[in-house]
Amino acid sequence: MRTPLVISLIFTICSVSGQKQAPIAKQIEYADTLHGVVIPDPYKWMEDVHSKEVLKYVKAENKYTKQAIKKTNKIKKEFYKEIGKRKVTNYAPQKLFEKPDGDYIYYTRYKGTSALHCRKKRDMPDTEEVLLDEKEILKDRKNYELALYKLSPNERQIAYTISNIGYTEDVQTYIYDKNSLSDIETFTNAIFHSWINDSMIVYLKEAEPGIIGIYVHKLGMPQNTGKMIYQQPDKSLEFSLDFSNSKKYKFFEFSNMHGSEIHFMDVEDPYKLKVISPLEEENYYRVHHDTNDTILYIYTNMNAPNYKIVTTPVNQTESKNWTDLLPESDYFIEMILMTENYIVISEKGNGSIRLSIIDKKTGEKHPIEFDEIAHNMTFMHIDTLKKTVRFIYESFLTPETYYDFNIETQQLTKLFETEVSNYNKSDYAVDFVNVTADDGTQIPVTIIYKKSTPKNGTAPVQIEVYAHGGADYNEPFFRKGYFTLLDRGFYRVLPSVRGGGGAYSQKHKEGSGQNSKNKVYDMISVVQYLIDEKYTSAGKIHVYGQSGGGIITGMLANMYPHFFGSITLDVPYLDVMFQQNENAWEHTGNPNIKEEFDWMIEYSPYQNVKQQAYPALLFVTGLKDKNVPPSMSFKMAAKIRANNTGNAPIYLSTDLKGDHYMQNPDKIFQCAIFIFGIHYNMLNK
Repeated sequence: MRTPLVISLIFTICSVSGQKQAPIAKQIEYADTLHGVVIPDPYKWMEDVHSKEVLKYVKAENKYTKQAIKKTNKIKKEFYKEIGKRKVTNYAPQKLFEKPDGDYIYYTRYKGTSALHCRKKRDMPDTEEVLLDEKEILKDRKNYELALYKLSPNERQIAYTISNIGYTEDVQTYIYDKNSLSDIETFTNAIFHSWINDSMIVYLKEAEPGIIGIYVHKLGMPQNTGKMIYQQPDKSLEFSLDFSNSKKYKFFEFSNMHGSEIHFMDVEDPYKLKVISPLEEENYYRVHHDTNDTILYIYTNMNAPNYKIVTTPVNQTESKNWTDLLPESDYFIEMILMTENYIVISEKGNGSIRLSIIDKKTGEKHPIEFDEIAHNMTFMHIDTLKKTVRFIYESFLTPETYYDFNIETQQLTKLFETEVSNYNKSDYAVDFVNVTADDGTQIPVTIIYKKSTPKNGTAPVQIEVYAHGGADYNEPFFRKGYFTLLDRGFYRVLPSVRGGGGAYSQKHKEGSGQNSKNKVYDMISVVQYLIDEKYTSAGKIHVYGQSGGGIITGMLANMYPHFFGSITLDVPYLDVMFQQNENAWEHTGNPNIKEEFDWMIEYSPYQNVKQQAYPALLFVTGLKDKNVPPSMSFKMAAKIRANNTGNAPIYLSTDLKGDHYMQNPDKIFQCAIFIFGIHYNMLNK
């Protein structure tokens, strides 16, 4: 999840302030016992988040936080004014988002608030065909959205799926006839679908609770006559449906924490499935096929934690037959796309996300290169007729810029550049370094700052960290709100610590489960580097962690509180012992296994709160959060406050209507300004 701009300003926590009239949560004697170990939890009662008692406590915390925020109204207005002066003065034209496919150009335009999904012929750009009108489709379906649509090969019908917003299990698929302008068939809870030929579709549906079936259906026949050609009995597996560029094969992927298994269908023989390679421990892969290919191209991490590309004959697909085309490198491959002669890959490394072109015959790799040390390239589409790749380029200092890259000539053409008022790129700079951890691991770190900021240990630093589930969330996107911090003398620091680096990568493994403390050790190595190099000094460092990043920030607060002026924990994951499910176990450990329990209890933030002086802390959560229980924030804030021997404030801000992705800008912004006020010791003045 990308951090919203308004939340980014929360990072500005600092210094100390006296706590006055802070709510004191009662303690009720309670203990969990696991593997013979007794674990007291006097705040267990807070897990009933909708009880009158918990709501009363949460509202008292909100009132306490709100009172403090009032003291920063002046600085809040200044922030609003400064951010408001930086405006995007031009926006990318809709034409740039059109997607070519063969003889047609596909696009979405808006008529008022209604989205129209359209196409036009390349050689007849003034002729428009409206394929689907979302307003018409959804007129009698409140709270639904269009999730997917696909034209039949003969282009006479459209299969489309709508889903109930917020309820992924409530989906409906329809077959729309373009001639009669009406729906001719309906499928209940068909999760994914794809056309096999002009009169047949394949779809995935829950055959029975927890078991997914693959069905083939012939148009005109009753839905219950669809033939189930495969069912997956492993309830822990996630699933998806994909199709080859050649339209010859359909690929069905099933995956879990142990690996993935892909079955494929030849559209000439749709009632028969073959497995590419059976499920193997820690072997994740995706399969691609293009029009003229006699082989399959597979993107896999088998013996390659950063992933590689291999090939295999269509009739010999088991992993023992795979041959390397593009070996593993220092860059983590995030995605691959196919053309007739080339492969386009998106890869992450050295503080950047870049696109590279691979020659399918030779395996030769050509990165699309830019001068900026840290940058991001977001793939948009491939035009197979023009042989071009369209992408968006941006960096910490460069706003979104649109390019076409000709795969064959390697010519780069700038199409559009976003302009921002009251912004001078030359006023700012970016440092990219590799910090060496105690065990020799290299930690990529990006530092953004205004060139006039002193480097003598006096400047404050804002650090953002995630590193959970293989993700980093520190990609080099341009965010104009951050410059308000930089203008006020902050260094912004984004470390890529272990635990991130890409799903199931070696770097992910080295910071997860029993290695979770490596995240903290990496962070402290970065902090020490910033101090040694005179970017800042202890007490002026302010760290922010969101969701799974709460594990890191929680550990930092417990293990190294003296380094930090403040820590912000946004919808934080803090109790890895008892708020668990199978999907989380691969990243945090399974507490039901004694060996894993032993090292989990050593790092779980909530269980390791102790009597000591904590830095200023702000917990931000939503009462309706289904991803991370808000009680984690309630309990952690209360427990730290009861054990805090210092004077730094502990604040808890709960959006009573918010969920994990709460978007209440004004409230979050007020919290940000309030914490900024702490930095300048404004709250006691």
